[in-house]
Amino acid sequence: MKNIIIPLILAILIVGGIVFFAVKSDDKQSSAQTVPVSDPIALERETGGAWVKANANSSVVLAEYSDFQCPACASWKTLIDAVLAKYGQDIRFEYRDYPLQSIHKRAFAAAKAAEAAGRQGKFWEMHDLLFANQNIWTESIGFESIIKKYATELKLNTDQFMNDYNSKVVNDIVKSDIEKGDKLGINATPTLYLNNEKIQPQSEEDFNKLIEEAIDSSKRKSTD
Repeated sequence: MKNIIIPLILAILIVGGIVFFAVKSDDKQSSAQTVPVSDPIALERETGGAWVKANANSSVVLAEYSDFQCPACASWKTLIDAVLAKYGQDIRFEYRDYPLQSIHKRAFAAAKAAEAAGRQGKFWEMHDLLFANQNIWTESIGFESIIKKYATELKLNTDQFMNDYNSKVVNDIVKSDIEKGDKLGINATPTLYLNNEKIQPQSEEDFNKLIEEAIDSSKRKSTD
């Protein structure tokens, strides 16, 4: 009888150990993946990169420092969208946060919301929602409830979204953009740069002309 019981106990211990190891391994994997970053550009943001759209490989770079609570930025978004629709194959568009906290009390929080969405690959979608609904979230009570609703609309993991929104990583990303803007002497939004030169187009036609000149110049250089 003893000859049967001892091997049986050993077998139970071995199986139990395998199950325990498997469960612990799964626990480690799940804890390591609680805040995944699915957008590769979101990783670049942690090292000082910008949000990028249009032709990421273009040497013609249009960069914007913007504030989600700024009415002028919301208006300029329409112009920038038109430029990207027309010249998107030839230019790289970079977006950085520059919330004017002294006059726009929710601008920093809105920037964090967009950055948090970006960590699930939905920065531009949240960017568009915030500008489209600027008059709502800037005035309404319960800002965090509103952005959580937007996160749900975008089919984000809302728990992860709120964790990222409140995280030091996201907070530091926005602060890093502000520091970059401060070094450039930015004091208003939107502020635009075309190939590292500040531009202040006075109309859509003026904007298009500046873009076309930059594209033509780039093409000439590539053929020299």
